[in-house]
Amino acid sequence: MPPKKASKKGKKRKKKGPQEPKHDPGWDKTIQNGKWERPLEALPDPSQWPAFGEIREKVLMACRLISIIWSISLHDNFIMELFGVPRVNLVKLELRGTKYLTKFIMSPLSVCPLLQSLDLSCCPILEYIFVQFMQSSSLKILSLARCISLKKAFLQARNLKVLNFHECRSLTFLMLWSDTLTELDLCCKEMTMFQLCCPSLVNFQRPLVKAEKLCIPSYPTIERILRVDRHVAEEALKEKPKAYHLHASSLYLPHTYHMGF
Repeated sequence: MPPKKASKKGKKRKKKGPQEPKHDPGWDKTIQNGKWERPLEALPDPSQWPAFGEIREKVLMACRLISIIWSISLHDNFIMELFGVPRVNLVKLELRGTKYLTKFIMSPLSVCPLLQSLDLSCCPILEYIFVQFMQSSSLKILSLARCISLKKAFLQARNLKVLNFHECRSLTFLMLWSDTLTELDLCCKEMTMFQLCCPSLVNFQRPLVKAEKLCIPSYPTIERILRVDRHVAEEALKEKPKAYHLHASSLYLPHTYHMGF
């Protein structure tokens, strides 16, 4: 009799689930050396694999330098992600030429206590910037050059030494506080509000009228200066901040300069 055929029954093979994508070796390198000088797309993407979210946060937390320049994928939501938690190691941030960045908000001091240099130049649709380093001595360099759509700037940085507004011709609203700034060059023809607290400013292209000196503690909070409650202050940080109509007499700042247009 012919031998019986072997039974086809066997162990069922287990179905393989999705495999974790390969890790970019650049992620570990950044965690070690604290420098990110690559496109935004190269960061770990949680949508590709859930565990990448934790790796992404480790990469950003380790950075002393973040340089993402001429990006067409960086939007306002990345700024919210970046400053959603304190970045205690960040010393230099470069977002030059970011095509779709419309606003930049950095406050309070605890967000980036060591930040020294911020480059937002050549961002074509950046309209609004709010930087508050009230008692900080860290931020020294800020470039907004060629931000052709910039309209409003609230800048409070005690040791700011270099501020570049080159070709920011759309700027209409500027409030600026700095103890160390000595030069300021503005080419804005239609300013509607302009307030300075810059006692070291000696070189300015437009004539200024010096207001009366007021002897009270330096650097009150932005909320106190604008005389608004917490709710209105929060509204000012939205995409289209409210316009505040101020006068020189309403400020409580020593060495205050006021200029009307």
